[in-house]
Amino acid sequence: MTDTQRLAALPSDSKQLLKQICADFPQCFSEEASEVRPIALGTRELLLAHYQAAWGEAVPNLTVMLKEALKAYTHSVAYAQASVLGASRITLRGDVEGAVDEGSAKFGRYLCRKDRRKQAKAARREIPQQRQPQKKASTTQQPPAVVMSATKPKRAKLSLKKVSKCDE
Repeated sequence: MTDTQRLAALPSDSKQLLKQICADFPQCFSEEASEVRPIALGTRELLLAHYQAAWGEAVPNLTVMLKEALKAYTHSVAYAQASVLGASRITLRGDVEGAVDEGSAKFGRYLCRKDRRKQAKAARREIPQQRQPQKKASTTQQPPAVVMSATKPKRAKLSLKKVSKCDE
């Protein structure tokens, strides 16, 4: 690969970087939700060293982009569902290294609950929109509406003198 081809393939944002990571390390990262597995601790530092060696200073803000890409990956619902207590963590080469601890499993459950609440809220927003009756375009001629007078009818005023006469 020539230098111009290598520079053309450089990611410009964290989404592109995540796609690049999935392509470079398919044993550890996957774009398919059913194939997502928990990654080993310390993976970010290994990825940073790998891409700094490959790209040097060609990618500005590589550290920030890598943090954002891994946050998007590890905060996904698929990753949260894979992060159950005791599940194997996978290295960049696909080897098993460690297991998911109670704190990580608890965070995964939290993300799943948060996603369910978000979906329920979206469903509740859709229901009122579906209940609103649709206005039908009428093809028949409707009679003209009756116009009421713009003036209000006057009310009779009672005075205290009239009320006292009624009591007698």
